[in-house]
Amino acid sequence: MPACPIVAGEMAYLQKLETALSATQWRMHHHPPTGFWQIWDGDSRTGLQLLAGPAILPPWENGSPLRNLLKWALTTPGQGLLHAGTLAVEGRGMLFVGKGGSGKSGTVLAGLCAGLESVGDDYVLARVEGHEIRAFPLFNTLKCDMGGLRRLGLFDRADITSKGENWHGKYEFTFPQLTGQPPALDITVSALCLPIIAHAQRTHFEPLSQRDAFLALTLTGLAQLPGDRASNFALCSQITRQLPCMQLRLGTDAAEVARVIRTALTKEVSAC
Repeated sequence: MPACPIVAGEMAYLQKLETALSATQWRMHHHPPTGFWQIWDGDSRTGLQLLAGPAILPPWENGSPLRNLLKWALTTPGQGLLHAGTLAVEGRGMLFVGKGGSGKSGTVLAGLCAGLESVGDDYVLARVEGHEIRAFPLFNTLKCDMGGLRRLGLFDRADITSKGENWHGKYEFTFPQLTGQPPALDITVSALCLPIIAHAQRTHFEPLSQRDAFLALTLTGLAQLPGDRASNFALCSQITRQLPCMQLRLGTDAAEVARVIRTALTKEVSAC
C-alpha cells in the first residue's frame, strides 16, 4: 500500500508547517477529505479560502461559515471564540459548555422556546472587560436531533426538518425560524454551566470545580478551532477564574429546564 506512507508524510509535514506558522502572524488549516484550505495573514488581516471545486466545503461550513478565519481575525488578548451555548434574561446570562452530546444545544433550545434570550447555540465571541465577561453572536444557526425536536414539540415543523439531517445527525435551522427574532446583540455572562444529561427527577444546579470547568470549556474548542492555543488557554482561564462554575443536571422536561434557568437568571438580574 504505497499511498499510506505518502499520506502520513503529508500530514506530518502539514502539522510541522502549522506549528511553524503559529509563531508568526500566519495561520493555516487544511481539511484533507475535501481538499479545503483556509489561510490567514495577520499582518495584512487578509484571509484566503481554497476549494477543490465549486461548493466543495467541509460539512460544518454551512452552519458556521468562515469559522476559522473569524477565529483568527477576532482573537486578541482577552477576546476569542468559544465553543459554547448561551441563555439570558434581560441581557444577563450563562455560558453552557461541554463536548458534543452533553446537552448544550437542547438546553439552549429549551430556553429559546420558553422566551429566553441567546447570542448563540454552538459558537460565540467572548470578551473579558475588566470584571465583566460579555458574549456576542457569530452565527444564526441552531441545531437539534429528532429526539430533541420531539421533546420540544418541534418534530412536525417542516421549515425546520425539510433540509434533512446534517453530518452529525442534526437538523440545522435559524433563530428567526424558531423564535421570529435574530440572536440577541450581546449578553453579560454571570455563570458558566456544564449540562449533564442526568434524566433527573428535577433539573438542578450542583457545584463544579474551576479545573473541571476549564477543561470543559477549553478542550472542545481546541479540537474544533485550530491555532492560537496559548490565547485560547489564557481566555478560558480568565473566564473560569471570574465566573461561578456549576453543573446543570438536566431533567427530562424541557419546560422545567427552562424554568430553572430563568429562575436562576432572574435572581441574578434582581441582584444587580
